[in-house]
Amino acid sequence: DNMISWQTASGGWPKGYTLDRPRKPGEKAQWGGVATFDNGATHTEMRLLARAYRVTRRQNVLESINRGIDFLLAAQYANGGYPQRVPPPNTYAKHITFNDNAMTSVLRLLRDIAGSDEFGFVDAERRAKAGAAFERGIDCILKCQVIVDGRPTGWCAQHHMQTLEPVGGRSFELPSLSGGEGAAIVLLLMEIENPTPEIRRAIEGAVSWVERVK
Repeated sequence: DNMISWQTASGGWPKGYTLDRPRKPGEKAQWGGVATFDNGATHTEMRLLARAYRVTRRQNVLESINRGIDFLLAAQYANGGYPQRVPPPNTYAKHITFNDNAMTSVLRLLRDIAGSDEFGFVDAERRAKAGAAFERGIDCILKCQVIVDGRPTGWCAQHHMQTLEPVGGRSFELPSLSGGEGAAIVLLLMEIENPTPEIRRAIEGAVSWVERVK
């Protein structure tokens, strides 16, 4: 109940709130209570609520989950990417964010909403939309992979929300290939059954790059 009370009007969750009590009227969490995927926000709550609903079958839990799914679908850019915060501010947080595994965690959630028994209670329309959003996200990942001298390498922590080019984050976070976030992306791609030649190429190119720079 406390978790549901912190759900934003948009359907996502902020970060930096406390679960030991409900949200007070008008109370804001970190960043003014804006919904985010940073530091595990939103996708973590969605999975916990799914567990709760399977046990309790409480209507308010299902309504919260459905609002969360609708938020995930609405937050996705047309190119398949996800920003760090929603609505996106006019900062680095508006860009496609792999930092802290934000987008990869969202895509795993969408994949599971679409096809996992964990979310088997979700209506067919939302499950179908989640599956399509996952596919768009994977396509975005493939297009974001940095090509150097004709060879696919890794990914950056942020990519431009429109051009998909590498961009920086905070002042000390310069555009650069990120080993940690790139590894998480490769693991996600490796979980795809029957991968396309494009997905295989992305995986093999990234692994080869990691070997070269270790």
